[in-house]
Amino acid sequence: MTYIKNHFVTLIFTMVFALILLPKTILSCAPDGVDTISKVGDKTYVCLVINSKRVSLFMPKADQYTRLNMKDSFTSNSTFGTETLQSPSTGECTVSTRFNSNEPKACKYTMIHVESMGKRSLAKAYKVFDHDSTTPKWSFPILTIVISVKQGKVQALTWDDGCHFCQDATDECASNIFTLPTNRFNETMKVSDNVIGKLMLDGLGKNCRVKADPGMDIIQKAKDCTGPSCSQYNKFCIDGNCDLKLFVVWTGTDAEGNYFKSASLRFSRFAKYSINDLYSSAKKNTLNTAEEVSNTANDATRL
Repeated sequence: MTYIKNHFVTLIFTMVFALILLPKTILSCAPDGVDTISKVGDKTYVCLVINSKRVSLFMPKADQYTRLNMKDSFTSNSTFGTETLQSPSTGECTVSTRFNSNEPKACKYTMIHVESMGKRSLAKAYKVFDHDSTTPKWSFPILTIVISVKQGKVQALTWDDGCHFCQDATDECASNIFTLPTNRFNETMKVSDNVIGKLMLDGLGKNCRVKADPGMDIIQKAKDCTGPSCSQYNKFCIDGNCDLKLFVVWTGTDAEGNYFKSASLRFSRFAKYSINDLYSSAKKNTLNTAEEVSNTANDATRL
């Protein structure tokens, strides 16, 4: 289903993966011979790849601020299943596979990356598990991909990183960048903070993570909560609001030299203290117009 209002598109995807094209088409995320975005508003191609195995193809209009809502992805153990990155000799996590040094057992993931017209992003964890568990510990439900274009040619896909919805100095803010595998999925490695620092990535590859199993007490308090203080519950998965929402924006120019503008609506452009409500809406999947985002951006500019 597609909902269009005020130049914002929501694509709700319900576990039916677009594997109907030829493998070559999927690998490049565009039909043969299509490698240029002629003008703003043209149909383009965006692929979400899960664990380097499953591919879903979307065809949003270029520069149309877009959300890809992966319905039921948080509870799915098949389509959005897991892969364990572990040492084959010990069965335990290694330094290069575990999520961080404070969680030595966490090296099982639902991993995603994005492709568009021949270019690929680095990978990110969507769900993080202990290697001996089937229940996720953490989720990263809100992610934004920025498609950079020059004269209609896609140049790169980068993540709009940064802990825009949480405090940097807490365990909610976590580094979340992985290499892409060359042959097998379990060759993927977590990129260390030291390497990320040298790469000078925007936001240092960090995202706000959400506790996947907060317990019934927290869930009930969140349901009963009203008013501004309810933003404290953004760090928990409540009532399925940890389904993956991937926001897509464009920057650069089309083949005619016209500038893309949707990147101005990415979350990193907003003042941190102005977007708690926006983040809550995004998690709950009630954020459905570009107008709400634009109003937040305008308010942030005035602060």
